[in-house]
Amino acid sequence: HYQGVKDNQKAKELFRSTGMLYDWQILGKFDNTSGGGFHKDWGAVEKASTAEKFTNELGAEVHWFYPGENQSDGWFYPTHHLDSPSSITYAQCFVNSQATLDAILNIGVSGSIKAWINDALVISIEDERNTGIDVYATQIKLNKGYNRILLQLGDGEVSSANFYVRFTDNNGHPIKGLTHTHTYNKYNKGRNNKSLHINEFYPEKELKHFIQENQENVLYTYMLVEQYLLNDKTDEAMELLFLLLTRFPTSSLLHSKLSEAFSRSKNHTYATQEMEAILSYDPDSFAGLTMLIGIAQESNKVNEVKKLYEKLIQLYGESPYSIRIDQWIASQENNLQKRQSNMRNIPRALR
Repeated sequence: HYQGVKDNQKAKELFRSTGMLYDWQILGKFDNTSGGGFHKDWGAVEKASTAEKFTNELGAEVHWFYPGENQSDGWFYPTHHLDSPSSITYAQCFVNSQATLDAILNIGVSGSIKAWINDALVISIEDERNTGIDVYATQIKLNKGYNRILLQLGDGEVSSANFYVRFTDNNGHPIKGLTHTHTYNKYNKGRNNKSLHINEFYPEKELKHFIQENQENVLYTYMLVEQYLLNDKTDEAMELLFLLLTRFPTSSLLHSKLSEAFSRSKNHTYATQEMEAILSYDPDSFAGLTMLIGIAQESNKVNEVKKLYEKLIQLYGESPYSIRIDQWIASQENNLQKRQSNMRNIPRALR
């Protein structure tokens, strides 16, 4: 909200209250063709100082460097600073704790991920996914004083690798009193962090419990599908969707979600088949009408688009999508006044 109303200082304060780590050095890039760089040792674990030298994928000498603060919401994009298709990139920061304590390291990521605490590997996920925050979580120990947090980020399939990191207690609350910096500080290499166990993501765990306790309530199963899709767990989502479709075979919502799952899995043939099923079962659904409008636009059938647009408004009212279609119609008819009117209506449609 505060970002939307341009109160960036208040937005920044609230984002940082989540405990996110935002002050990072980065290093890269190293070759990850076909995911082949994930298991290679590029030297970043043993070399933490900015004085250390590395050789990148082009044979050039590179060093750790500080790129400045990234996005205020806590998601850090190395791609803002390094052109990184099919590459391995590293990030590190140094977290200061006033006492030795147990904590949960929480990571969200687009790409593959490895994480080290004081040079001990604690997370290693080779599958590339686009997740939300806190999806990969593991119990770790922070030493009193400075602790080195090192990440290896890999991309090959994702289009823009990024990450989000924070420390919480066992109840998910940010640990107070921790500070961090991108500046190198001496730290004790800790071999007390050896577990690669990933905690089950809390929303998924709770929804599975609700499903077990309320097996006739399909809402919980559908909510778990949504949760899986948010975190790119397409196999798990498809398993539940196929189960739901045995009970509701003509559901446009379920076919739409199955199409999304196939699309995320790069199976575009099956994704298209699921969308075609919507046109067969429920052509007047929102998804069905948007597809028909898209088909008519591709053929530049303005009158057909106008008829479908009128039906869309009648059934579902005004939306940002409907305004875009009205804009398209106005542009095809060279109606400048209508286009200007639509631009003024966009804020209302977003309410």
